[in-house]
Amino acid sequence: RDMAMDTNLIRCGLTAAFIFTVFGKLPVPQNVKMHTINFKNLLQWSPVTYHKGNVNYSVEYQSYYDKAFKKHAHFKKGCTSITMTECDLSILSVMVGYYLRVRAEYENETSEWAVIDEFEPSVHTEIGPPSVVVKPRLDMLDVNIIGPVNENNYKSMQEYFLDLAYKVSYWKVGEEEKVESINTNQKMTTLTNLEAWTTYCLKVEPVLHNRKTHPSSIVCGTTMDNGRAPVWQVIVTLLASICVVFGVTMGIFYSSHYIHRAVKHSFQPSYNLPEHIKEYLKEPSLTSQFLLPPPNMYEESFDKLSIISDIQQSFDNTNIDMNTNMEMVEKQP
Repeated sequence: RDMAMDTNLIRCGLTAAFIFTVFGKLPVPQNVKMHTINFKNLLQWSPVTYHKGNVNYSVEYQSYYDKAFKKHAHFKKGCTSITMTECDLSILSVMVGYYLRVRAEYENETSEWAVIDEFEPSVHTEIGPPSVVVKPRLDMLDVNIIGPVNENNYKSMQEYFLDLAYKVSYWKVGEEEKVESINTNQKMTTLTNLEAWTTYCLKVEPVLHNRKTHPSSIVCGTTMDNGRAPVWQVIVTLLASICVVFGVTMGIFYSSHYIHRAVKHSFQPSYNLPEHIKEYLKEPSLTSQFLLPPPNMYEESFDKLSIISDIQQSFDNTNIDMNTNMEMVEKQP
């Protein structure tokens, strides 16, 4: 009987606890935590499920100083009756510590406060990723680091943390397992002793003692070689230039030849020589033999014509003079 009674009591207790959980007062928000990067402070928690309907949330804060030295100091309101499960508390002073609390609300019902007893922005904020610009210079890479800034006033995080430094990790593309790194506290650094005409990738991560930091996105750059092109590139360029020049030259030659033929055809129509002329032209010795008279013909013709021409002219002139004189004698009285 005793055991049966104990069992019944346990069952009743569990049933009462279940009914109180389901139908009792409003549950307290769970998993409350502060997510802060570069002083962008977001208080976050898990959503509350309530059987009566959707709930709202309110967030309040109080500084260590107010609680310690002000007897009647009240919590200040951060967010009131919001439906989201996060509250932006970036208005908190950087160098001051705070108590934080959040509760669920449904109409006139409120849950108990979920409290964070310690939050100091200067201690708990994480350092966000920097921006990186890579510029190739000969066989080196210049790395320009643009440091993270306060999300609220855009001041450099290095103004708050003077010992903030950066770790530059870099590797050759295709050899990601061979990572090299250098540390620097400058915003400009140069990666030296790199292979020429090779692509390297890198990322930059802030370094601050006992502080969580976030690396930059990966950026890549290709080195050069003292400003000179590699041999293979020179050869390819030379061959390409030769091909282009040859192509242009041949194009001009064939174009001019075609234009010449077209013009010639227009002004000098084509014609066909007779077959016997073509035969003569094919055999120049025969052509000269048939076309030119024998040498003795020139000599005989020339001597005969020249002698006859001179005697006849003299004779004609003598007859003219004698006739003239006879006429003049006859006319005299």
